[in-house]
Amino acid sequence: MKRTLWVRGVSAVAALLMALGMAGCGNVGQTTSEVWEEEIITIDGSTVTQTGDGETESGENGDGNEGTASVNSQGQTSGGGGGGGNTTTTQKVPDFRGATLKIASWGSKKPKTSSPTYRQQVEQIAAIEEKFNCKIQFIDTANDSLVMDGQVATATAAGTKYADLLQMTSDNNFPRAALKGFLHPMDKYVDLSSSQWNKRVLDMTEIKGRHYYLPSIYDCNAMVGNGIFFNKKTLQRLGLKTPHDYIKSGNWNWDTFEELAKSATQRNGGVQYYGLERAPVLFDSNGVALTKMVNGKAVFNYEQPAAYEAISFAQKLYHTDKVVGGSWEDGTAAMWASAWYMGEKYLEKLGASGVGFAYCPIGPRMNDYYYIGQGGMPLWGILVTVKNPADVAQVLVEYTKVEKWKPDAATTLSSHFGDEYSLEIAVDCVNRAMQHTQMIGYYALDDIVGDWGVKANTSPQGFIASVKGQVQDKIDAVWDPIDTFKPKD
Repeated sequence: MKRTLWVRGVSAVAALLMALGMAGCGNVGQTTSEVWEEEIITIDGSTVTQTGDGETESGENGDGNEGTASVNSQGQTSGGGGGGGNTTTTQKVPDFRGATLKIASWGSKKPKTSSPTYRQQVEQIAAIEEKFNCKIQFIDTANDSLVMDGQVATATAAGTKYADLLQMTSDNNFPRAALKGFLHPMDKYVDLSSSQWNKRVLDMTEIKGRHYYLPSIYDCNAMVGNGIFFNKKTLQRLGLKTPHDYIKSGNWNWDTFEELAKSATQRNGGVQYYGLERAPVLFDSNGVALTKMVNGKAVFNYEQPAAYEAISFAQKLYHTDKVVGGSWEDGTAAMWASAWYMGEKYLEKLGASGVGFAYCPIGPRMNDYYYIGQGGMPLWGILVTVKNPADVAQVLVEYTKVEKWKPDAATTLSSHFGDEYSLEIAVDCVNRAMQHTQMIGYYALDDIVGDWGVKANTSPQGFIASVKGQVQDKIDAVWDPIDTFKPKD
C-alpha cells in the first residue's frame, strides 16, 4: 500500500465515492439480479442527435465508426463530420456497434448490493450501454493505486491499450502521466465549463494550456487529509476534556493540544497512559506546504521558520514533555495523528463510542484551522492507446455526469467516523483542503526525511538543509521533462 507521511496532508482514495455508477453487465432482457452473474451486459441500441442548426451530422473515424462533432469549453467544434469554426453544436452520439469499453481504476469497482445506490448504479450503466450501443467491462486492478499505475505505464509504453477510461490518483499521475505522453489532452473533446467538473482542480492540473485530467465534482472527499483521532473512553477515564470540547470552545491550538497531551500522560489504575502515540510534525496546520510554484517549477518549501516551528514542536512533545508512547489499540495512547481513511479501522476496533476525530490544532502562525489538500484526488483520463478519444470522451462524460443520487461528502465519509461531530469536522476539512490544494504526493521522500529529525532532536534548520538537495531532486524527477514538453493535439 502507499506509504504515507504525516507532513503530506495525506489523503487516499474514497472507495465508495469512486464506485459510483460502476457495474458489470449481461445480455438483453436480463434482470438486475442476473447482471452480476456474468460481469458484462450487452444492450443493443443507438441514438442520433442533431447539430445546433438542426442538421444531422455524419463522419467517419479511422476505425470505421461514425464520427463525433466535439465541443470544447469555448464552444468550438472539432472532430467527426461536423463543421468547424466557433459554432456551438450538439455532439452526435457515437455508435460503438457492440464493442466492449473497459474502465479501469484501482481495486474492485463493482457496485455492492449493500450499497444504497446499487440500483441507480446498475441503471446508469444499462442506460450508457443502450445509448452508445456498447458493452462496459470493469477491470479489477490492484487495490494499491501505485501498483495499478505501474501496470498502466508498462502497457502504455508498449503501445498496448490498458483501458478505454482510466481513473487515477493525482498524487502519482499528475503531472507524470501527461508528461510521459500517456494521456490525450481533453480540451477539444469535453466541455470543460460543465458543472460536473471541479473547476479549481481543472485549473491546477492544466499543463501548457492543455487539460489531460478530468476531476469529477464528486471526487474531492479524499481531501480530508489528516487529523487527530482520540480515544473517548481513555480521556473520560482520566477525567479529561476531549479535543471536541476544545474545538467547541474555540480553543484548539498547539498550546491546548500540548496541554491535553501532558495531562493524559499519567499512571492510573496501575496502567501507564500517554497523551500521544507518536509526535506529529504539523506543517500543514502552521500554514506551510511542501512545495511552491516558482516560475512554473515546483520548489521545496520547508526552508522557512513556519516549517522549523513544526519540527521543534514535535521535538518538544517527544523529548521535553515526554508525552509519546502507548498504543491506540489498547487505549494507552489518548490521541494519535492519522489519515482520515484509517477511521474505518479505528471504528472496527474501538467502536463509535470509543473513537473521535478532530482537526489538527491551529498553529502559531494561523488564526483558523488550515488544511492543504496534497495528492490523492481521483482524476479521469483517456490513454493515448485509445484510437477514438472523441467517441470515448462522450462515454466518460456520461459516466461521470452529475447525478442527484450520487452521495455527498457526508454520505461518503460516514463509514469512517462514528459520531456526527467527527463527521461534521471531516466534511469541513474537505472544504478547507480544497482551498489550498496541491495535487502531487511525493512518496519517495519517506526514505529521505524519515521523521524529520524528531527522535534524533536534530536542529530543524540543520535537518532541512541536509535533505533539501535530495528532496528537490525527487521533486524535479516528478516534473521532468516539463521544460521540453510540447503538448500534442
